[in-house]
Amino acid sequence: MFIIRRTLAFAAIIILYGTALGQNGAPLLSNYRESREIENQSWAICQDQYNVMMFANRRGILTFDGQDWNIIDMPSVPYSLKYCPVNSKVFVGCDNNYGYILKDPKGIYNFVSLSGDSAGVGLITKVLTTDSTVFFYSDQSISRHNLITGKLEKRWLSKNNEPFTGMFTTPKNTFINMLKKGLHRLEADSLFPIVTGYLLENEDVLFSLPYNKNLVLLGLGNGSLSLFDGLKFYDYQIKDDGYVKQNILSDGITVSDSLYAFSTLDGGAVIVEKNSGKLVNTINYQNGLPDDEIFAIGRDNTYGLWLSHQYGLTRADLNLPVGNYSIYPGLKGNYTTAIWYNNELYVATSEGVYYLTETRNYTEPQTISKPESTRTTIAPTTSVKQTQEAPKAKTGLFSRIFGKRTTTQEKTEAEAKKETGKKEDKNKQTTVKTVPQETRQSVARISTVTYQYKKIDGLNEKCRQLVSTPEGILASSNKGLYLISGHSARVIVPDRYINYIGKRTKNDRYYIATNDGYFYVSLETGTLKPVFPDKTFTQTVHSVVSINNTLWAGGDNAVIRIKPGTGSQPAEYHSYAIKSNFPQKCLVEEINDTLFLMTETG
Repeated sequence: MFIIRRTLAFAAIIILYGTALGQNGAPLLSNYRESREIENQSWAICQDQYNVMMFANRRGILTFDGQDWNIIDMPSVPYSLKYCPVNSKVFVGCDNNYGYILKDPKGIYNFVSLSGDSAGVGLITKVLTTDSTVFFYSDQSISRHNLITGKLEKRWLSKNNEPFTGMFTTPKNTFINMLKKGLHRLEADSLFPIVTGYLLENEDVLFSLPYNKNLVLLGLGNGSLSLFDGLKFYDYQIKDDGYVKQNILSDGITVSDSLYAFSTLDGGAVIVEKNSGKLVNTINYQNGLPDDEIFAIGRDNTYGLWLSHQYGLTRADLNLPVGNYSIYPGLKGNYTTAIWYNNELYVATSEGVYYLTETRNYTEPQTISKPESTRTTIAPTTSVKQTQEAPKAKTGLFSRIFGKRTTTQEKTEAEAKKETGKKEDKNKQTTVKTVPQETRQSVARISTVTYQYKKIDGLNEKCRQLVSTPEGILASSNKGLYLISGHSARVIVPDRYINYIGKRTKNDRYYIATNDGYFYVSLETGTLKPVFPDKTFTQTVHSVVSINNTLWAGGDNAVIRIKPGTGSQPAEYHSYAIKSNFPQKCLVEEINDTLFLMTETG
């Protein structure tokens, strides 16, 4: 069947499927610079029931409905946001204030306070909801309100030297962590220490994520991740070569039933398969994120991942089956086409052909000096050496942004020193000597670049087309036809301007269109060898296809039907002219045994 169609322009669309490969293209990123003009630091992100995105910052709550940006004025600075699906409210945590956002009949958002006149609730950095209650958390207080009535049911206040250092819920219980006291379970409005709670006595619980019906995933201040079943902890490993921990884990969210997203303070964000811990994507400066320091992370109802940074807001579309592979370094020239071959990506440019390969780059090793205190205690009757490591100073997102250090931590250190002095005076028979020691550790930090493009040897010309064959990749160039195999190229037909490489035919041939005729390479002998069926035909051929033992060639202002010769019988040619006031390239393409003609002007 022969159909001639005119098109406005000729376009080549390359769709790459890399789900089974190691290389992952970066998600499509949309950077919203408009948000920076309003406020460039947002500390919490959520989406309400009307699909409006909300961002907590110094000026109030920034809203975005997909088109317009607006600000909800707040009586105090908001720091945390939480959408509750039970009552469709967005709860807000502020500095010594908390409540929820209410939309009036005119469509205007207003803040409704629930904290009352209490000024000692502290900086509310987290909001948690259950089926019937909502918790407003700070290191000074935890307030529980009824979801239906909004009334305060219970408020817990931390002791001066024992601030709250985390709170989370599991499918069965609610847990609260306290400095020096560890993890406690909340039952009947009372806190009960659990057997393994001491493991978190000097750690911050940054966040918790549902894992399954029995386990939750905890993100800790030391950068580690642990699964928790209500009593026991289980190590959770991300297959990222330590990237998240080295770049300071700050927050985590559930993206879908199978994906987690974790943000960092120095390395952007990563997408991880929940069950396997496999790294799916890294979103950082290398692949289009304006800045690697993430202030907040959130998601919308269409699986878009939102990241807040110094330059505004960025949305990563995780739902589109499209990956950006131009993010990796090494490519030179203008891109022309690309192809997957043997689980590798090959890209043709005006400078040659490149392939994407894994590379593990490390920064120059740096020697880090780490002071440690060694306490040697000599008792009257026996000598015992004890080595203790001072607790790490806890640093989190808010302390990094605002440069704050909690008063309770300073008091704890001062009182510890004072208490040590009392013990020394009380027992003179025991000598306590603190000797500062220094350990030196050489650290080579993993680079954010995990893949890069390398050039194919032997091909330095502009390449227009790549075609997969059992013997390798056929590459068309303006100086000949090449075969790429083993990351190197060899010339098959030199000194010819190759316009087009046809698809493999039923008799294992690839027809080639050139500026001075046509030929084919054949697999009949097991290797690709050029065959010139008619050297007397020297017209320009822009494309050539084979349909039912007949060749169709696109020329200048014409389509040529070619009946190949047999034996002593020469080939037969019949030209179909295309009316035009000036010369035009004619391109032919076969789709499902149907011939399509495309011209430059349509």
